[in-house]
Amino acid sequence: MSDFSDNQDAVLVRLVRPYLQQQQTIQWDTVVKRMRVQTKSKQALWERLKTLKQTHGKLLDRFPASYFRTHSAWQPTLRCPPQPITKGIISAQPRTRPSRQAHVITEAVFRGVSQRDVRQLPGKPHFNAGEIASGGVTMLLKVLNIGAGATFGDIGCGIGNVLVQVALESSVKACIGVEVREELVAAAHSALLSNSTKYPELLRVSIYQVDICNLAEGVYRALSDCSDVLVKNIVFAEEANLALEQFLCMSTVASQVVLGRKMCPRHRNSCGHVFCLLWDLVQPVQLEVEWASISHEFYLYRRAQLASF
Repeated sequence: MSDFSDNQDAVLVRLVRPYLQQQQTIQWDTVVKRMRVQTKSKQALWERLKTLKQTHGKLLDRFPASYFRTHSAWQPTLRCPPQPITKGIISAQPRTRPSRQAHVITEAVFRGVSQRDVRQLPGKPHFNAGEIASGGVTMLLKVLNIGAGATFGDIGCGIGNVLVQVALESSVKACIGVEVREELVAAAHSALLSNSTKYPELLRVSIYQVDICNLAEGVYRALSDCSDVLVKNIVFAEEANLALEQFLCMSTVASQVVLGRKMCPRHRNSCGHVFCLLWDLVQPVQLEVEWASISHEFYLYRRAQLASF
């Protein structure tokens, strides 16, 4: 009998798969570090992968679907497919509002949501819902310089204030958000439905109550259309960051991503981390946030040019 659990087998396959898809040498030191249970040696992992290939075939993409389903330790699987709280009606020529006006409207939309409503749950820092301030969102838009007709994504969107301001202040086609906390999505739902008649730009906002570790197919497709993505992954659980990394590496549309925490904190020029092969760290970005009196440092990444490989 194998001393690997089914879950460890699945994590191993998900960690190795991007290297093989990019025809890169597997960096076993990195794989060992990113295994949640770091008691397996490089040799043990190599031998286990060999055994799995003997069982399921040499192509990991043809392994059973169970190897690619991730389940979060901090959010139960949804019993039904998640639904967006709005259906994102797309206008042919999206209007934009001046920054100051967008700030005022965003504040008005969420006036009924208190700091108590978004406060993290006791003992569960990964449920934190710290928001980027209006000035920070304006700076984010300047940095990203999102093109007309693009789709913006926010993973861990909280109450959706960033999505709303982006819809108001830019000419994006749609804004897609995912949030794990049901009560925050409910608050966002109420705020959007109450204000969408007065501010039709809000009809371009869609928010799903779902865990990044367990994306339903429809949500995955919606996020996969996003060219510009924001992720406040500052306190994400390790499994959530792994799922995020896999999503960004697999995306064929995303060209810019702003992260609250570096994906590879010890990056170096010779780094063999798959994310580092596909994404370039461009610059840190200081954004105003609601949870601190000083700006927080985020990190802008752009998709690497194939010629640089």
